[in-house]
Amino acid sequence: MDQLAETLRSLVGELRAGAHPAIAAESVAADAPPAGAEAMRALAIASRTGVDVQQAVQEPLLAETAHAWALAQQHGLPLADVLDAVVRDLEQRARFAGQVQARMAGPRASAAILAALPILGIALGEVMGARPLHVLSSTAFGQVLLVVGIGLVCAGIQWSARLTHQAVLP
Repeated sequence: MDQLAETLRSLVGELRAGAHPAIAAESVAADAPPAGAEAMRALAIASRTGVDVQQAVQEPLLAETAHAWALAQQHGLPLADVLDAVVRDLEQRARFAGQVQARMAGPRASAAILAALPILGIALGEVMGARPLHVLSSTAFGQVLLVVGIGLVCAGIQWSARLTHQAVLP
């Protein structure tokens, strides 16, 4: 998202300098990352040929940019101002995503520690001489407990991953 925002910021700068939208998009495409460069070239071609900009851009992250471009053309709005608003929106989304990721570090670390506790318990039992590995590998009841325990740990990891992933989604 940061690269996209930087690409659009460059496009806004070119437009504010007075460049024609097609020329500005081609100029920005020269220095943009691959996905952004391809989208900028598509925008330039669409601008030159009069094709619908939203259909020309295949990059999913640039759908809002293409929509803003089409709105600016359709309603006669200054393209630089409209794209500047899109850039500000992308930057705000990136900041928010970073904040959410930082806030989710604690729950993810807790989930990792909880997932490692059974291994720590087995290691502690071995050190104390209780021989939990022998029980888990040699007895039928121990093997059942091992399978159930591994299943529960895997389910807990999946559940924690699902919860943290849902919290991160925008």
